[in-house]
Formats: sequence, structure tokens, C-alpha cells
Amino acid sequence: EDGLQGCISSLMAETERRHGVRPTDVAALGVSAMMHGYLAFDEQGELLVPFRTWRNTSTGPAAAELSALFGCNIPLRWSIAHLYQAILDGEAHVPRIASLTTLAGYVHQRLTGRKVLGVGDASGMFPIDTATGTYDATLAARFDELAGARLPGGSLVELLPVVLRAGES
Repeated sequence: EDGLQGCISSLMAETERRHGVRPTDVAALGVSAMMHGYLAFDEQGELLVPFRTWRNTSTGPAAAELSALFGCNIPLRWSIAHLYQAILDGEAHVPRIASLTTLAGYVHQRLTGRKVLGVGDASGMFPIDTATGTYDATLAARFDELAGARLPGGSLVELLPVVLRAGES
């Protein structure tokens, strides 16, 4: 869109200014963005609350409770800690959540139209089962039970991006 086109246009102009050659073809682009944080969207794809970055440490109670429930450390910055803290705090946006992602997932979706994350980035949202390469189903079921009716749609996995392994389309 305009932002991406403007960025590429600036990149081309800067390359020409620095090196005296204007690229005429781009074979690939690489994008890097945060793998942690919290972006919550409604059914229409509208952002429900401002982006909560990995530096947002308001998730202490949620992270502690989830760490005990799951039997593994859930860092403050993980998306699941942000979601559960929003549930605990009774935040008004929670019932309207249709999808969750990170900044990396948002950028990927804007570029490709797909709600997916690589397994590395997905591991910053929720624990990954190394045998399946996707979200840990046992822990997801525990979360669903814990959150109960407070969880929009009743299933955490339905809110999260699809996990892709390296090289998978």
C-alpha cells in the first residue's frame, strides 16, 4: 500500500543517490518485526486497542498464573499473557476479539493477506508443541477451560495465526 510503496520508492532513490545505480527489479524483500506483543482485531479487522509491545510489563499476574497452570515459564511479553491479563482486568474489548497477532503477524498479513506466523514468531504468542510444530493443544485446552466464557469464540487456537514451519507455504 502507500506506506510500503513509499518505503520502496525511498529505498530505490537512496540506492541511486549512494551508488549511482537505480534498481529496476526486486526479486525478494525481507521484513522483520516484533515476535512478541498484542494486537487484537475484531471481525472487520479493526484494531481494538493500541499495540502492546514486548516492553509492556503489565501482565505480571497473568504470566504468573499461566506459568503455574502450564508448568512452564510464560514471559510477560508473550501474547497469551497480554490476552489473559486483559481478561483478568475485564477490558471492554475482549468480547469483540476475532483474531490476535503480533507486529510480525500483522506485517505478514498486510503483505500477503494471510493470518500466519512462522513457528519461531508463533512461539512468542503461545507455547509450541515440538512434535506437531504448532500450538500445544494440551496447554491450549487448559487455557480454554481457565478462560471459559470470557474467551471470545471459546477457543484460543481459533484466535491465533496459523503456524507455518520454515519453508512451508
